[in-house]
Amino acid sequence: MEARIITTIDKQGRIYLHEKVRKVSGLTAGALIEIIARPGEIIIRPAKSVARESQGIFRVKKDFISALRDIDSLARKISVIKAIRELGETV
Repeated sequence: MEARIITTIDKQGRIYLHEKVRKVSGLTAGALIEIIARPGEIIIRPAKSVARESQGIFRVKKDFISALRDIDSLARKISVIKAIRELGETV
């Protein structure tokens, strides 16, 4: 499906995209767009968002979180032991 319209550019350089164009292209309010300007033509299309495309890729596995908690706990214990030794007490 294709939608073609003729529109104008206002004084601030804004272009109004008719509802038909937005529907066909899948654009909604706040959508990222890519604008490509070449001599004699301008291409406006939905931009691909790396963050949106990679949702879920960077999730940390539960085993890793558990390991981090173990490391944190061990670091705290070492700090306490070190502090006690510095005070001249034995463990």
